[in-house]
Amino acid sequence: MDMSKNGLQALAAQEGLVLNAYLDQAAVVTIGYGFTNRSRVFLAWAKTKWGRPMRLGDRITKKEADVILRRLLDEEFEPFVIDALGGKYVSQHVFDACVSVVYNLGPRALNWQWFKAVKAGDIPAAADRLRNTGTTAGGQKLRGLVNRRKAEARMLLGQHEDLFAKRDKEEIDVQEAQEGLKRLGFDPGVIDGIMGTNTRAAVRAYQKQHPHLIDDGIIGPATLTQIRKDLKALKEGAKNMGAVGAVTAVVETATEWPTDIILPGGAVVAVAVLAFTIWRYRDVLSRKIAGLRSSS
Repeated sequence: MDMSKNGLQALAAQEGLVLNAYLDQAAVVTIGYGFTNRSRVFLAWAKTKWGRPMRLGDRITKKEADVILRRLLDEEFEPFVIDALGGKYVSQHVFDACVSVVYNLGPRALNWQWFKAVKAGDIPAAADRLRNTGTTAGGQKLRGLVNRRKAEARMLLGQHEDLFAKRDKEEIDVQEAQEGLKRLGFDPGVIDGIMGTNTRAAVRAYQKQHPHLIDDGIIGPATLTQIRKDLKALKEGAKNMGAVGAVTAVVETATEWPTDIILPGGAVVAVAVLAFTIWRYRDVLSRKIAGLRSSS
């Protein structure tokens, strides 16, 4: 059994297409429709194309991405679902939903309660359980995952629209991006979930500060992932270093630290952690500090 054309289009719309390799929220190099080196099929393709695993800076075309997606489904994800069903017949829309879930959450999701209900033939119960399954990442509930599970639950029930209700997804992503951009110092105007002129300008300004992003003003998966990473960095930076004023002083003098300071063991560890945190989040912190200075 193969994923239908509508199911394939829906999956592609949910994943989003990124032609430049980028780091996802888990710091995994990603490209295309969520392709990573963790996939046996994609890794083999990457080694054929580049002579090595994919890395940052690599690019693919849309045609290549579409071919890879079909191969991944044929050789990896659809077989997972077929094997887990154990010969049980399910309708096309149920199969499509199951493949979409596995593509996003991995084959482990086939051991969870929602799929047990699918195998038992209780599709309403499966949809109900799926809505609250796999909606968090890094301990935080993400709107995009919540929306995806709702869409997949509708697909299980045969109530789905083409492209998994793409309009709803876009509105949620826009509002999340607006809130994030505001906190990062890029003014999107009114937080209304609408992709207006001010929001698009803020997105482009943000993208220009990240060389791996294309400054097209579109809130794609790479841009939204980077916003989430910057917000996490800002939160962790504030937690680890306290007031922004202290951060400013450290950033400005870090290159002037003497090399012959002798500190107790615990203090050395603390300084090392502090220095690493500053280096890791240097871009975010410098933008935040510049914003505070300009507003003072």
